[in-house]
Amino acid sequence: MIDKVKKILWIQDAQYDDYLNTIIPMLKDFAKEYCNNPFLVYDEDTEEYVEEIPEPVILFIAKATEYNISQSGVKSESLGDYSVSFETDLPESITKMLRPYRRVKFS
Repeated sequence: MIDKVKKILWIQDAQYDDYLNTIIPMLKDFAKEYCNNPFLVYDEDTEEYVEEIPEPVILFIAKATEYNISQSGVKSESLGDYSVSFETDLPESITKMLRPYRRVKFS
């Protein structure tokens, strides 16, 4: 999945590999929890359930990664005694990609 995310984001070198190896599993877990969907399909050949992440969910992971890498997460910034505060929630423009994969959760 890291290779797909790098292609989507046009990352051609290894500069962000450590970050990607850390953030992608976290975002994948976020997507599973947010959607209440483990993204498992039954493989008749092996007679086991295997993880299959849909392409739009991979796009969500790429866009969320890009959001976290870039300065688009900056909430406020000042110059005197330089200070930056970041928005920690993902914007709806990114999370709405997950809507078709959400499942109802009964408690």
